[in-house]
Amino acid sequence: MCVFVFATWSRLINLKTYEDPVSAAMRTLSSIVDGRPCSIVTTNTEGHFQLAGFHPTPLFEMEGRFTELACCAGCEAAHVSSERSVHEMAAHEEGCRVPNEYHPKCERCGAPMRVNMADGNSFFKTAEWTGKHAAFKDFLAAHVNDRSVILELGVGMRNPLVTGALAEAKQTLRDASAVVINKGGGAGLRPDGALCIDVDITRALQGIEQEMKRCR
Repeated sequence: MCVFVFATWSRLINLKTYEDPVSAAMRTLSSIVDGRPCSIVTTNTEGHFQLAGFHPTPLFEMEGRFTELACCAGCEAAHVSSERSVHEMAAHEEGCRVPNEYHPKCERCGAPMRVNMADGNSFFKTAEWTGKHAAFKDFLAAHVNDRSVILELGVGMRNPLVTGALAEAKQTLRDASAVVINKGGGAGLRPDGALCIDVDITRALQGIEQEMKRCR
């Protein structure tokens, strides 16, 4: 049985995805990449990578995304944009309740919909997730001999999904430079050879962007 407390989720998604502005850090990162081959692994779910201008193809949002609804009955293709439903539910929420008539239903089978994000081990076995994981591995294999940078932004060691993917990237791209930007994370070289920069992410990315423009 699929039970979703949409009063809470609709307000959260409406705020974090559709009302919060895309951060300066995200926009600067988009400018730095600017058409260069890339693969992005993230546990962010608010959808701001695409809102900042990133194409969805290289995005591996490992824990799902607020911008989509998925069918509770498991219709694999029944993933739809959450925007209209979220705005509607947030507008009609009252007393921490959303009337049933505003709860989204699958247009394919009529089952209830839920936010398309991790809700158990089954999420990591879907065709979409395994396909994205395969695409990430294919990207590493295709660029194994290229000059590349593994850029780690604000990742904590308690996030095994992303740290595992980064470890795989470092193992495959042996000649890549690894740079970690994480305020409060310490500065210097890590045992794995990554250069750690202890500074605000936005400030660091803006500095990289300016230096890239100067070197053109």
